[in-house]
Amino acid sequence: MALGAGPRPGVVYIVETPVPDAHAVMDLARRGFDIARVHERSVEIYAVPEELDLLRDLGFSWRVTGRDGDAAKALGEYNNYASVTAMLEDCAAAYPHITHLESIGQSVQGRELWVLYISDNPGEKEDEPAFKYIATMHGDEPVGTELCLYFIDLLLTEYGSDPRITELIDNTAIAIMPLMNPDGREAASRYNAQYLDLNRRFPHYPADYTGTAYDGEPLHDAGRPPEVAHVMRWTAANRFVLSANFHTGALVVNYPYDEDGVRSGTEAPTPDDALFQDVSRRYSFYNLPMWNSSRFQDGITNGSAWYAIFGSMQDWNYRYIACNEVTIELSDVKRPAASTLPQFWEDNRESMLAYLEAVQIGVRGLVTDALTGDPLDARITIEGNAQPVFTDPDVGNYHRMLLPGMYTITVESDGYQPWTIPDIIVDRGTATRADVALVPLDAAFDADVDGNGVVNAIDVEVRVLELEKAAPVAPGPQSLHQLGQAQRAVADHAGRRDRAHPAGDAIENARGVGVGGGNPARRVDEAAAVVGGDPFQRVAGQALVEPALKDEAPEVAAPRRVLGRHDLSGRGLELGPGLGLRHAMLLGEVLAIDQQRGPGGMDQAVVIVAAAADPLDLVPEIVLADALDDVIEWQQHALLLQRGAGDRLAMRQLGGRTGGERGHDLAFEVAPG
Repeated sequence: MALGAGPRPGVVYIVETPVPDAHAVMDLARRGFDIARVHERSVEIYAVPEELDLLRDLGFSWRVTGRDGDAAKALGEYNNYASVTAMLEDCAAAYPHITHLESIGQSVQGRELWVLYISDNPGEKEDEPAFKYIATMHGDEPVGTELCLYFIDLLLTEYGSDPRITELIDNTAIAIMPLMNPDGREAASRYNAQYLDLNRRFPHYPADYTGTAYDGEPLHDAGRPPEVAHVMRWTAANRFVLSANFHTGALVVNYPYDEDGVRSGTEAPTPDDALFQDVSRRYSFYNLPMWNSSRFQDGITNGSAWYAIFGSMQDWNYRYIACNEVTIELSDVKRPAASTLPQFWEDNRESMLAYLEAVQIGVRGLVTDALTGDPLDARITIEGNAQPVFTDPDVGNYHRMLLPGMYTITVESDGYQPWTIPDIIVDRGTATRADVALVPLDAAFDADVDGNGVVNAIDVEVRVLELEKAAPVAPGPQSLHQLGQAQRAVADHAGRRDRAHPAGDAIENARGVGVGGGNPARRVDEAAAVVGGDPFQRVAGQALVEPALKDEAPEVAAPRRVLGRHDLSGRGLELGPGLGLRHAMLLGEVLAIDQQRGPGGMDQAVVIVAAAADPLDLVPEIVLADALDDVIEWQQHALLLQRGAGDRLAMRQLGGRTGGERGHDLAFEVAPG
């Protein structure tokens, strides 16, 4: 039963509840609900939280319209903690399909630190960039709180009707914390209830930490003000991409670093200085008083160039969790008259939207395990830029904000082969997509691409065609490494990988075969390989091709035939006269070599070989060779494996290079069926 005539201590909500008829109204009254008004198809009820739960259990929906005893609360007025709480709860109740209200913890005096999430799937992590606005970490700077409330109202009321706002909500995980320092707000004080400045209490680099969240560096939240500790844990758990925190006392966008060991008043640029200037201008450009500042050009400044501070929130965000955060000063006056708040909203409305939209630029994608498809905790780096970004390990998504240009990215995860994607083009607008499936060290893959139980030339051709279509950057680079990467392992891959069998011995024996006895100092300008008759050796019950590799094309006696020639100096691949890749497959003899850029910038040559006595039952093979700058070492790993009855062909990825160089060796192995 509900509480009837009361008493109803604590928070009492005013809700509107749809009812089908008069019988439903009578039923609610008999159950003890406090019905204040009856409309044609709804009733107004005063209810405590337990009664709202009872309403839901009875099958009634409801929408919060207010709270009993509330002081006047509205946009365009300064709202205290109680009214901010009420407004956020009202928003969550009125728009449950796109909002989720959560407290990430409590202040010193027990007030909730509210965050309103706005998304098409609120409360769920998705493959989309995460964004946050935070306001009033200094309690005597309340303008940011009011702008956040205005912004929330804009997003919620325009969703579904304004295409721009609808797209933002559908494709971004938006989080808004209007009041980080509620105790200070109630006391009209800069400080929290411990009399501490929250924007000086985040871990300071390098005194408190030197690593990142990905490196396993501890959070170092112990002993910090609860408001700071809660925000740190929340930020680390959500892997935000872009953020801003609002202040007053100046009119400028301040970007990192606030401090980097240089004298205060001196520039302290991050590795992403140009990016920070760009996103800062995206905000200031639409705020005319800020853009036309007589003090700060274009209304932006590097934090240290303005004045250095230690333990700032924006520096910690960037260094530790790789979230790009700026500090936005909204007014020279700390607390301007409430009557000016509507004008502040007009000055900042477009700026807040444009800054939010900036989270979509750059390169984005999913990083997954090539065997299982599971998301990975991974690090993504850009060639020539020391700042990494990280995936959200719950989803595997990353988003690296970048300005337009061409970039080379490397993706790494512990226990996996790293992968480098060169020449990614980033345009203006939404991010370029680059998904990556990382291969576990010593992983095995199913070579039966078409799933018909037979591994033959068709499997090779299907995979090559798929790779040509799937290459996200250019047809040549990136390519054939993913021949194995893209395939999921067969169910028993772990057992097969651990089980000793002759093919493993053959692979290891093959490592020593190479040009110049494996001497990397010898330059190989041209390489040719032969398939057929005499070169076959028997190794551990398998067939091993000993290559004919010379500075010039080898003299080949029948029945040998040179199928292809690859010039590693860059002149490309030649096949024999009239011999194409697919034609060679049908003949039962294939040699195709492609040059690509591999991890660490190494040139690599990829060789695909297929040969068998029966042209309809070809065994594909991959060989990988490294070209280290001008010195090329051909590590020959060509295994032409004969399959016994019931055997299954699978591909195995081997790690490592002689001399400590990183590389990817791909080979097919025979496993008992």
